[in-house]
Amino acid sequence: MGEDVLRPGQHRLARVQLFNWGTYDGYHDLPVARRGFLITGPSGSGKSTLLDAISAVLVNAAAQGRGRTVASYIRGAYARGSDTETRELRARYLREGATWSAVGLTMRTAGDDGDTVTTLIVLFHLKRGSNDVGESGRAFLLFEHDLDITELRHW
Repeated sequence: MGEDVLRPGQHRLARVQLFNWGTYDGYHDLPVARRGFLITGPSGSGKSTLLDAISAVLVNAAAQGRGRTVASYIRGAYARGSDTETRELRARYLREGATWSAVGLTMRTAGDDGDTVTTLIVLFHLKRGSNDVGESGRAFLLFEHDLDITELRHW
């Protein structure tokens, strides 16, 4: 079976896009081959962060264990340390102030008339000083074409 042959009606992940998700700071674009790909790497390299991003779009969930929350992904939590003034243990973030994150999944569906392309996106916004996603903002978007999440910067 050739690589370009798909079963009609079968949805395939073709692209994963991240903007400010976890320690993936800034924009990252990961094309997915039709045959798939292997996610591998040492501990702490971002494998779970990538899978949690995909889950945030598909099932409106990201891992809540291991000290991870949607807000910690948006803020880019990367370490826990003692505050120099209060000596309290607190998370250290890549993004402290008001910030936004986006995760986009582009799906291709084979049909009799060619491929149909759909991009599923979830956008998150946190206000300065807030770690409550419900208080700040979340939007789910659906586009019937391949869309760069960078086009949504003015959301």
